Amino acid sequence: PEFLDRFLLPIATGTVFGFIINWLLEVFRRKYRRKRILNSLSAYLQAMPRYNLYNQTATNPTAPPKHIVPMLYPIAPFENAVFSENNIAVSGSSIQATINYLIKATELNALIQSLQTSRFVSEQDETIRLTRQFIFDQADKDMPQIISILESEIKKEQKWWAGLRILAEDFRRRKSA
Repeated sequence: PEFLDRFLLPIATGTVFGFIINWLLEVFRRKYRRKRILNSLSAYLQAMPRYNLYNQTATNPTAPPKHIVPMLYPIAPFENAVFSENNIAVSGSSIQATINYLIKATELNALIQSLQTSRFVSEQDETIRLTRQFIFDQADKDMPQIISILESEIKKEQKWWAGLRILAEDFRRRKSA
């Protein structure tokens, strides 16, 4: 009994408290990291209307400027935030909104790169004209809708309860593993 009271009980108590404190610190670190990543994605999404406006200006079918080429849409921050090894946990609807954005941005970036590499092709070329028209239309209609949906999903993810839900799911996954 004396050995238990003097040695084992303090060691066991210290171990338990150390585990709990370490677990709580990890929960707060993940929450803080997740919040920073979501804020970063939100900042990118705030800039998207400028990307669309710039690309509309650069591909204006009525009076295309000769010196401006369309700008590539950002892809890497969204891929890293959702699909990398150190990703943030997000809901299924957020993943789908991110996938929709990435598909459209990749498609438009491929077309934009084709325009950038064809700077010395005649502007009268039908392929160039159709590519410019498509980028213009997408920057005017589809891309703003996709960005709006993604933005609303990111805002949902930024809410405190969403973060708590994800941490609880992560804890359940770890516990079952």
